[in-house]
Amino acid sequence: MYEAITRVSELTERCDRFQERMLQAGFEAAIISSPLSVHYLTGVDLGGFLSPQALIFAADKDPVLIVRDIEMTWQDHWAERSWCKTWASYKDDQDAHVVIGEAASQLVGRGVKRLGLELNRPTMSYDAVQKLLSTIDPGAIGSITETIEGMRRIKSATEIGFMREAGKIAVAGVYAQADAVRGGATDTQSVSAAFGAMLEAGASLLADPPSLPVGPGSARAHSHWDGKKPVDGDVVTFFMSGSYGRYQCPVERTFVYGKNHGRAQSVIDSVVEVQTEILDFLKAGVVSSEADQFAKKLYEARGLEQYRACRLGYSIGIAYPPGWWENEIAQIRPGSDMVLEPGMAFHIVPCLCVPDVGFVNRSMAVVITENGCEPLIDLPIDKQVL
Repeated sequence: MYEAITRVSELTERCDRFQERMLQAGFEAAIISSPLSVHYLTGVDLGGFLSPQALIFAADKDPVLIVRDIEMTWQDHWAERSWCKTWASYKDDQDAHVVIGEAASQLVGRGVKRLGLELNRPTMSYDAVQKLLSTIDPGAIGSITETIEGMRRIKSATEIGFMREAGKIAVAGVYAQADAVRGGATDTQSVSAAFGAMLEAGASLLADPPSLPVGPGSARAHSHWDGKKPVDGDVVTFFMSGSYGRYQCPVERTFVYGKNHGRAQSVIDSVVEVQTEILDFLKAGVVSSEADQFAKKLYEARGLEQYRACRLGYSIGIAYPPGWWENEIAQIRPGSDMVLEPGMAFHIVPCLCVPDVGFVNRSMAVVITENGCEPLIDLPIDKQVL
């Protein structure tokens, strides 16, 4: 498993900042339940991240991390790599959320007036909330989600460095996949080559496997591999994300296989042109919906807007399976009044689903700066690998 290299001092600063914001938001205590947020605050990375876990905060008390009993085998490992020293556990014959609620009750007392929960997440369902409230009885509960996600939205220099390392791993996968495609491999064999190359390059557990949709059928979004071999004129789209210490750097690049490029190449060229203008447009101070509208107008001018099927971009950073995105953190989309800030990181995806061509994209992972945006991956959007 990946060894944490985030400095304990940076993790401690995140913890202190969260507790300060928790109190400013009017909460006396909080339960953080998403493994993504737990990892962000503590640096702790558990193998069994799908099992319920909770980081319990209370004013003027040390936080407690509650995990499944078998995961306690990691406590000594993380002792010198995290500020979080106090762990407790539940056994497999116990209800995790009842145990978490009882631990919270002991830590904060039943008289707490406001308890913040990381709501609207798979780890904090309605059923889980009800079980918590059977053991702790605050006068009111509220969502602490925006407090923690507001912190995660702006990446530190360490986090940006991790994503750049993930970008190097993704590039290794792209070139290995390209070599396999050129050598006549099927989509399945090409995906295997990319997977192997990323692991060889030092990837941590991938949040989502690489893929290679082929031909017009790839216009059905999020297609995967099925043993198909591309034929002359088919589009092939490389989907993958390098992973370094749970931080992601995705890449999606469409190329034409063979010599008969036809209409497919003209669509790809249009995507490259649009992406170039988008990347020049993005900077701190731009409103999310304005950026998406900018892309819309660029495609309308080229007669391609009807093929655009999704928002312009989404936040990237920490990710666990099954996906490499941080959709819950931030999106560049219609109707959003979010203002881009320095340190935000996005995967910019001006993709098209063209029925007679297929899925077409030349994505770019970027970090927002005061004066523009910087690539997180060394693979220019106009770079040919086939």
